[in-house]
Amino acid sequence: TPLVVYFGDAPNDEEAMAETLAAGGIAVGVGPQPPAAASHRLPDPERLTELLTNLTGELTAAHGHDRGDPADSPGVMV
Repeated sequence: TPLVVYFGDAPNDEEAMAETLAAGGIAVGVGPQPPAAASHRLPDPERLTELLTNLTGELTAAHGHDRGDPADSPGVMV
């Protein structure tokens, strides 16, 4: 089952975050004033980059890939 994760940093992300949460996903606000609908928060874009880099590495390892584009791994959409 896919998991929807939405990242946003501005008020115009509120509606998409609300829809993501309603669908059982995760809404992550990024920056010093994240959208109020965010269920989780990251302090800045650098932390988002770090999170996505670590997540892609974990997913790649879990699928037995040592090298290559993580997007080539089954179940990983970038």
